[in-house]
Amino acid sequence: MTGLMAKYDVTLYWAAENMDSRVRTATQRNTGAEAAKPAPTIFAAVQEQLGLKLERGASPMDMLVIDRVERTPTEN
Repeated sequence: MTGLMAKYDVTLYWAAENMDSRVRTATQRNTGAEAAKPAPTIFAAVQEQLGLKLERGASPMDMLVIDRVERTPTEN
């Protein structure tokens, strides 16, 4: 829904909300600093690092429903 048509190669740093994960920034890794900051949730990471906002919504989609399957026996 962003209207972006090109393909992009991005690196996104995030942590699951229920994990105690920490990530060092590129500057801290390069300088050897030991301080780490908490990794953001996926929602915050997409907004902060990519400038996009994830929003819950509904949209129409194609669906295939299989009501019944019959299998014909074959000889071995």
